[in-house]
Amino acid sequence: ANNLEMTVLSGLTTTTAYQYHWLKFVQSGGSSASVAEVEFYESAPSLNMTLISNTVTAETEPTTVEVLLVNEPVDTVTINTDLTMEVSIDGGANYDAVTLVDKGLFATGQNLLRGSADVTARTGTSIEYRLKTLNTKSQKQVGIVLAWS
Repeated sequence: ANNLEMTVLSGLTTTTAYQYHWLKFVQSGGSSASVAEVEFYESAPSLNMTLISNTVTAETEPTTVEVLLVNEPVDTVTINTDLTMEVSIDGGANYDAVTLVDKGLFATGQNLLRGSADVTARTGTSIEYRLKTLNTKSQKQVGIVLAWS
């Protein structure tokens, strides 16, 4: 069996955050060792998040706003409960709920979600979205696309 020794060179501690860490791997017996990738992460409880996009100006007032979302759930996520989406056409003064529907697998571990909102009760051309993760469910949002008509 090969013996592998790891030496931390950057002073890795739990009290200071570092952007980079240098690792030294030494393998006994004259063989070489290589590492393709090392990933560091902190395991912390998931927190709820509200993500509000920048405002985009439409040329004309829309009646419908459509959303495509690539979601990568870490925990089991119930869409429209643990993950909600809303859209606004008045710069965030008012939001309309989007009912998201799972349209299937986008890529390994990633789901394509789609939904739309009728915004005829609103006036404006300043479009934005508000995404919320709820119930402390860990998840990643990979991409969000808005379209309107």
